[in-house]
Amino acid sequence: MGGHIRLQQVIVNLLTNALDAMKGCPDPTIEVTLERMGGNAVVRVRDFGPGVPEEGLEKVFDPFFTTKQPGEGMGLGLSISYNIVKDFDGHLRVKNHAEGGAVFDVVLNMADAGPTPALDQGWPNDVAAE
Repeated sequence: MGGHIRLQQVIVNLLTNALDAMKGCPDPTIEVTLERMGGNAVVRVRDFGPGVPEEGLEKVFDPFFTTKQPGEGMGLGLSISYNIVKDFDGHLRVKNHAEGGAVFDVVLNMADAGPTPALDQGWPNDVAAE
């Protein structure tokens, strides 16, 4: 559950940071997954860069904390993203992957909207335009 415009801002920020983390990598790769875990939806963004320095893992969501070089960022994107997800009663988490790279999880509560016929039964053949 969350607003699509602000959630889009979070996802774009995570993708941009992942690309920035892999500058100079010969084969930059980002994995994005979406899965249901109990009553939550989890969007996971993994890059294959160097990961977040261990001393930065606890500070990565603090305002003005950055691992980028001066002039490459102000260190506000993850702080803003963290607060957006928190406003949705969700969680934004980070860890380093055992095989390298950083992994960011956006954990949001699932909406209890009941079944969605178009997804549960296939697309109807005669959808009327409104």
